[in-house]
Amino acid sequence: MSTDLVLTGLTKTFAASPNPALDDLSLTVTAGTCTAVLGPSGSGKSTLLRVIAGLETPDQGSVSIAGRDVAAVAAERRGVGMVFQRSLLFPHLSVLDNVAFSDRVAGMPRARARERAERYLDTVRLTGYGRRRVGELSGGQEQRVAIARALAAEPAVLLLDEPFSALDPALRADMHELLEAVRADVAPTILLVTHDRDEAARVADRIALVEHGRLLHEGTVADAYRRPGSVRAAELMGGRNAVPGRVRNGVHRSVLGEIAAAGVDEGPATLLFRQEDVRVDEHADAASLRIVGIVLVRRPTGARSELTVGAGGVELHAEVPSMSPLSPGDEVVLSVPEALAHVVAR
Repeated sequence: MSTDLVLTGLTKTFAASPNPALDDLSLTVTAGTCTAVLGPSGSGKSTLLRVIAGLETPDQGSVSIAGRDVAAVAAERRGVGMVFQRSLLFPHLSVLDNVAFSDRVAGMPRARARERAERYLDTVRLTGYGRRRVGELSGGQEQRVAIARALAAEPAVLLLDEPFSALDPALRADMHELLEAVRADVAPTILLVTHDRDEAARVADRIALVEHGRLLHEGTVADAYRRPGSVRAAELMGGRNAVPGRVRNGVHRSVLGEIAAAGVDEGPATLLFRQEDVRVDEHADAASLRIVGIVLVRRPTGARSELTVGAGGVELHAEVPSMSPLSPGDEVVLSVPEALAHVVAR
């Protein structure tokens, strides 16, 4: 079922806005993998999906599925399935006939279409729900049916436009497990749009960060968190520590000291590290930056607390267990393993 999806130089501008919704965006999603497109509201995420699906025409660029440019191919013939925030099920049809809809439109006999629909209901863990009406389903069950309906059309590419955003946290977790099961069963190529970086990390193989219609970063989940391509990419992934400095002779120098910066151009550069990776009141080994500062602010965040620490004229962020006795005014020793720090050019 799965195949490569290759986007090249996509540009799209709408008459109501002087700024492009997509700006020379290129991205490849390898067959059978899941890439999450992450970015703030208005960044072009949904427009990207609509262009791939054939619901919008790009001003420039190409969409290639299985090595074929589908620019001139009608939306219904592209081999693309799409699931939206709302399930958009047909209320007058049973669950089974909703899932069988694409096969029936294609001319398949009712009995055969329903037989195939049962298989996809099994895939989304709704065995036995076929005779129910849409109005008898919960929100999570509706989204499961919507996914089953999309899969029943055997798409080469499955597009998910924030399909779990309206669900409560427990149901979202269930849907993430479901998506994992679907991938194990039918291995579709998936492009998922989300504004939730935790969701992206949970379900995707790779993350593409988009803002103002441009691709800021694309890579593995681990790289998106700990080796982002820019300060803005780090911010979009929730990173809060960015220390300015300069790179000279392959070394970044800042108020925190020196750290290797191989491959980074000489000149102004920023040292990035995540707040979760900062060790508090621990002995710093030889491969760590050691920082002495003063706690400025402490904010509870559930089972942990976030510290804002003043050190050398910059503010740093760290996390400690909720039972930690540290409070504003206390001196604190921080250390950051060099392996978890990352330098990017400014």
